[in-house]
This record gives sequence, C-alpha cells and structure tokens, in this order.
Amino acid sequence: MHLIQYIHRLSFNSVAMKKILLALILTLPFLVQSQSCPDVTASGIMNYNGNYDDTLRVCYGDTIYLKDNGSTDNVGSSLTQFRFYIDGQSIGQLSNQNDSLIYVVGAIGITEIHYLVTNQDGCESAYYSLFVISNQPEVDFLASYNSCVGDSLHLSFEPMTQDTSFHFTRIETNTLGCMADNGTQTFDLVVSGVTPATITQASDINFIRIAMEHNRIGELQIEVTCPNAQSVTLMTTGTGQFEDFGNPVGGGGPGPQPPIDCNDHSTVGEHFNYDFGGPDAWGTIADYVQFVGGNIPAGDYFPDNTYTGFIGCPTNGTWTLTITDAIANNDGSIGNWGIDFNGDVINVGVPPVDYVYDANAASSFWTTSDNYTYLSADLDTIYYANAASGTNTYTYHLIDNNACESTWDVNYVLNNAPTVSAGADGTFCEGVSLNGYVGPVTSDCTVELHMYDDFGDGWNNSTLDITIAGNTTNYTGTGNGNTETFTVPSGTDIYLTFNNSNQWPEECSFYIIVGGDTLYSDGVGGTVPSTNNVAVNIDCAGSNTYWTPNDGTLSDVSDLNATVNAIGTLQYVLHFDDPNNPTCAVTDTVNLVVNENPTIQNTDFSGCFGNYPTVDPNPTGGAAPYTENWYGEDPMNLMTGQYLYTVTDASGCSATSLIDIEFSDSMYFSNIQVTDARCFGEASGTIYFLFHGGVSPITFDWGGVNFNQIPAGNHLLIAIDDLGCRDTLDYSVTEPAEIVITGTVTDVQTQDDGSVDIAVSGGTGSTYSFSWNNGATTEDIAGLSGGDFIVTVTDSIGCSEVDTFTVVDPFVGLIENGVHEFKVFPNPTNGTLNLQFAKSYTDLKIEMYDPKGGLVLSKLANGNQLIQIDLKEFSTGVYYLKLQNEHINESIRIQKN
Repeated sequence: MHLIQYIHRLSFNSVAMKKILLALILTLPFLVQSQSCPDVTASGIMNYNGNYDDTLRVCYGDTIYLKDNGSTDNVGSSLTQFRFYIDGQSIGQLSNQNDSLIYVVGAIGITEIHYLVTNQDGCESAYYSLFVISNQPEVDFLASYNSCVGDSLHLSFEPMTQDTSFHFTRIETNTLGCMADNGTQTFDLVVSGVTPATITQASDINFIRIAMEHNRIGELQIEVTCPNAQSVTLMTTGTGQFEDFGNPVGGGGPGPQPPIDCNDHSTVGEHFNYDFGGPDAWGTIADYVQFVGGNIPAGDYFPDNTYTGFIGCPTNGTWTLTITDAIANNDGSIGNWGIDFNGDVINVGVPPVDYVYDANAASSFWTTSDNYTYLSADLDTIYYANAASGTNTYTYHLIDNNACESTWDVNYVLNNAPTVSAGADGTFCEGVSLNGYVGPVTSDCTVELHMYDDFGDGWNNSTLDITIAGNTTNYTGTGNGNTETFTVPSGTDIYLTFNNSNQWPEECSFYIIVGGDTLYSDGVGGTVPSTNNVAVNIDCAGSNTYWTPNDGTLSDVSDLNATVNAIGTLQYVLHFDDPNNPTCAVTDTVNLVVNENPTIQNTDFSGCFGNYPTVDPNPTGGAAPYTENWYGEDPMNLMTGQYLYTVTDASGCSATSLIDIEFSDSMYFSNIQVTDARCFGEASGTIYFLFHGGVSPITFDWGGVNFNQIPAGNHLLIAIDDLGCRDTLDYSVTEPAEIVITGTVTDVQTQDDGSVDIAVSGGTGSTYSFSWNNGATTEDIAGLSGGDFIVTVTDSIGCSEVDTFTVVDPFVGLIENGVHEFKVFPNPTNGTLNLQFAKSYTDLKIEMYDPKGGLVLSKLANGNQLIQIDLKEFSTGVYYLKLQNEHINESIRIQKN
C-alpha cells in the first residue's frame, strides 16, 4: 500500500493548470465516495513493452496494460472487484486479480489512473495512483487547406526543439479515519524528503485538501499543526448549523445520525474534497453559509486563518490534522487529507519528469494515397497539383528522439471556380440594368468546433450533437479546451444540440468557426449553453461579388443587376473573389453604349372654362424626331383626368409619364335672394344663393361685409375655385327712409310754462309712437320748466329715432337746498362757469354731460366756496351740470355760446 501519494501538476504553476488538477480530484466519484476499509489495500502496476512500474513515460497513442500488483485483504475476505478510473470515469475493470486491462494513451501530459479494489463484504480500499506521462510535439500547419483547381500546394514542416517538465507537488494520506463523536480526532501526515526545509512565506503552500463527510458542520473545529507545533485554523466551531460536509448517511437534518463504523461500508457517507486555499477560493466556509447557504459543496475555500501562521514551520516531519466534534449524535469521517506545496519553490522529493523533443534527433515524413501528389526525396515536403475538385488527405509523421511517432492529418480541398458572366455587349437606353450571373460554387467548407471548459476539467459528461444530412456525431470538451474539424458542403445547414448533464454546464462553451469567422457560439461568459436545436448555415463559397469601376455610375456595385446611372460608352467588370481561395478569382467584362432618354418637361395642365390651354408635354433630350403615344386619346380634346403618355426618340429610347389635366367647369350663381335692411342705417341685409361649377374647394370674397349683416348699398361677391378661376355677382341691399324729427320749443316765460311741439316724417308706415324722458307719450308736451327733453319716435315696424329739445328757464340762479345755497353763473357762458357756495362743502362730485348723455367732465372738490370750470374748449351747445354729495343732488342746464 502507498502510505503517501504524490499528486502532480505542471511546472509553470498557472492558475488554469491548477484548476485542471483540482478538477481531477473534485470530479472523481470514487474520491468523494471513499468508503474505504483499513483492512483492504489496493496495489496496481503498468506494463509498457515489458517495463513494469506505477509511473511510466510512454508515447502518445501507445498501448499499456494495467494490472493488479498484489492487492490484499487482511481479514481473509476475498477480493471481488478491481476497477480503474480516469477523471472520475471508469475505463474498465479486471475480471480477476491475474487479469490485465488495455489502455491507449490519449492525453498529453500526466494522466493519473486510480485503482480501487473491493472485497466480498463491500469493503473498499483507498485508491492507488498510477501515473502515465506522455507528450506530443506542436505543429503550426492547419488541419485543412482550401484552394482552386489547378493551384499548387507546398507543405513542409520542421518542428522546433521542445522541453517540458512535470512536477509532483502534493503529499497526502490514504487511510480512512472515523471522527470521534463529541471529542477530538487527529490524523497524521508524515512528510519527508522535501526541500527547502523551512516554510518561509504563506504562498509556499497552495492549499490543504481534506476529503470528508460529516452531519452538521456547526459543531466542528478544524486545525492543522506543523512539525514544530505552529497551527492554523481552517474552520472555527459555530460555523453554520444544519449544513453538512459531503453526503453523510442520514444527513440533512438536526436529529441524531447513525454512528459510523469504518469497517461497515453502509455507515460511511460520501466524501467531498474541500481545498482550503485553493486557486478558486472566494470566501471561507462561514462566508458560504452566510451568502449562499445549504450543504457545503466540494471546492475551494479560504481558511479562517491565513497560512502566514506556518512561516517558520519545518517542511519535513509530522503534520497533524485535528478535528474537534463538540456535539454527540452527529458523526463523520475523512477519506484522506494532504498538503499541496508550491512547486515553484518547494521540491517534494520526487524528481520532475522531463520530456525533451530534439528536432535534430527526429525524423519526419508525409504519406498519401493521392496519385496527383509528389513528395520530395526526403519525404519532408509535399508538392501537389490537381485538375479535379475534391478533398484529399495527407498524413504527417513525426518520430521524436524518444522513438515516439506522432501523426497529423491534413485535408486539402480543391474547389471549382464558378462561371461568371457580365452579360452581353450592346447599345441600350439610359437606366438600363446590368445582367450579371455567377454560377453555383461547389466547395467543401472546413468547420472548426472549438470546445472550452472554464474550470479545465472537461465538460463533465455534457456533450454536443452535430447533425449533418441526417447523420449525428457526438462531441465533448476535454481539459481546458479541444478542437474538432470536419468538412461540410458550402451552403449546408448543420444542427447543434447541447446535452446538459447538469454537472457544471456553466463551465462549457463552444464556437463554430469557418475561415476564421465565428458563425455561432454559446455558453460564453459563464452562461449555460441552450439545449434547443439550433440550425447554422455553413458558407465558405466566397461572397465577394462586385462590379468595377466603383465610380458612382452604378446603383449598387454588389448587385448583379445594378442600374447604370450614366450615358455614353461604358465598360464594367464583374468580379467573383473567394476569400478562402484567392486563386479562384474570376472576372468578366461587358461593354455598353448607353443613349440618353428623352425627357417629358410638362406633366400638369390646368385652366378655366372658356380659356383652356393647349396640352403639350414638350419632350426634349434624346435624339429627335419624337413619336408620341397617347394610347388612343385625342390630345386636342382632353378633359379633366389622368392620361398615359409615352414619347420615343429616334434611337428607340423612351420616357413615359402620367399627364394630369384639371380644367374648371363653367361657374355661375343661381336662386339669388336678397333681403333688404329692416331700418335706416342698420346692417341687417342678407343674401341667399346656389353656386355651380368650378373645382372644389370654392372660396368667396364678400368685399369686407358680413354675409348675414349686409348694410344698404351696391355690393360685389367673388367666387374663386381651387384653380383660381372666378365668377362675380353684383347685388344691392335697400333700406327704408330715415325717420326725421323737427320741433318748436317755447322757453319758460313765467314759471313752468315751457313747451315742445314736434313734427315727424319718414320711416315705415304712417303711424308713430312717442316716448319722452319725462314720461310723456304724446307727440307734443307742455307745462315745462327749464331742461332737456329727449323723445324717442318709433315707426310701425319698430324702427326708431331719438332727438333732444332744450327749454330755457331764465330764472335759474340761486338755489336753496337746506343749509346749502349756491349760484351757477354766468349761464349762458362764453368760457368760465362759476360755482359760488354760501358755505363750505366736502366730497362734491361735479359731472357734465352732453345732450345725448355722454360724460364730458368729471371732478371731485372739497372746501372751496368758489369753483371755476373752464369751458372755452367745449363746443357751442347745451350741457347738463350735475352736482352731488351727501347734501346736494342737483342737475342744471348750461348753455355754452
């Protein structure tokens, strides 16, 4: 039995390679289900050409034999199963302990093969590791080449010297350990042969791995102590509550769990690998419980304390893992634990395995069954010429200085150039379209399928189905990434279906690439690829078809039927370029004479009734004389409408257009009815009419009057149609005679004996009604004191006239009004009017009105006993002075001379 196993990694210590190595452990079911019994021990060995060892360097693609090497069962139970695994996947098993298993080496680098045995009681051993190391030189030619029939291929390759070194960096135990319930359990790891002898920096340790299962992690404290008793806490008790490590038997709840017996297979749960300080650690176990929650998955986690606590520790000696279980009834176990040192500064005592390829000590040659291929004398160079299209395969052989032969297949696809025609030469009219043609392109496209895994451990049973012409091929990603190639006829649809195994599908991504162009991709950026069936059209036939010159005379140089936008003698070249096969370029030339088309100058005609214009499209340009075609219509007798018109010149070039004609019909008014004004001077006349003809819409010019408030007089109405054609209507609105009032006024002689005698004429009818402002309704009024008397005379249809008559009272002067006395003088006056008060006054409002009641003066006075009002600018006539305050309310007639 190996008490100490050495796990390898590549010497350049990249994060990506760490992830690959970590994935080798994380994805192995037999690691996380390490239900091993201490009495069963596995031991394996490999046979390669008669060389037996558990670590072999072999050729890539060679066959080795896997055998048992004395596995034992110390309790006398017989061994019944002998199984081998790579990356968690079974590669077969032995039928008995003397059998052997064939394995063909299909990976570059170090491949770790795990061997496990199981006895008849179901008790399983810890795994035994076998290591296969192989390499393959790198080549820089493509897997496929495309060209055109008649081209030549010259392939020659001389690989450069390569030197690759592989290191072993991890030391770990292989014994199953049961954890003490409600107590402390220690697990020792003896390290020897490691240099340098002292840990000098925290980065000297990549990570510490523990494969374990336990129900309820919150009761555990996990520590590691180095040989001089310095310790680092990986996880502190109290982290979480009901979460589990691994998959314990009866786990997932707060209740008591069955006790573990390391000799009873059924009591031991499933171990998960936990790497404290691994390359993808994003937080501690406590961080995972807080931010994610649930049982703790296998993976990378930071320790609670950093590895600076190990600075100064001896590298060699006994390292101790201490697990303290604080609560009874929740058991667990570990499958193994170990330390992964930094191989850049720490040597674990196992010398690195070097692979050196010396180009000077190697030989290479090509082989092919193609009768059209010529090889150089040393077989290192291919010269190829062929007149037939198709795909030819060549194999490159390289034998390195370790006598390992590697081969690479190269496909050379010859394509037929298509038929290209630019059309026939000739004479054409302006606006002609080219008549280009490109025949079908028969070529096979080389498709590259690039598959990547973000973690570096392959696609974990996820696959991609690619269906071509009904045939389906299944592909899967391996390692960090791999590429598959296949050929498809150009223009073919292929169908992609991603089969999700639900084992980290977010790590999977893939690309479909043709000629360096990505036609489709999925799973990029950590997204899970779609499981839908996706069709992808594969096109490598070359899409660069175009005309020259590109001088603006063509509507679109990429259009086979481009329109020519020029006249004169012209030449155009149609090009077909295949980007994947430049030598398949084909051209054809067309020569054109393009004549100018005639031009139709006039297409719109309009006119008014009785003044129609001549319809003449007036063709110009091209080559006279012209032939006109009105398609059966008489151009001298056209009415409103659209007419198709074509003109053809002497060269046979033509132009066609629609001629729009719009002639106005005769315009006239009918049913004219005028209503006169009701009263003299009143705008109350109306007019009613019907209008005919013209081109809608019709607008009317009323000459500034409102059509339903027309004053008396002669008026002109103008109708204007949409073409500007006009018709006019002269009409008159009459009115009745004006009401005329004349009168004789007798002024006051003694007292209240004035009178007004009036006479009325005009208006409508012979009877009138009267209304005076003093309440009288008779024609004449008498017994009047001085003042203005306003009469309203209304005729028989309600029209009225107003006039004012003034009766003069020469006795107006001193007015007694309670305690107030005042005089208004002189009256009549030529200019200044005096108001003399016997006593002081306050807030006296003074207003003066004209005979029609219009306010002509207004002021407010206080205190003065004499007020003078200047009337010099007032017109001659009668005015009415009104005085008003708390004690005075008087109206006085004033005569201005």
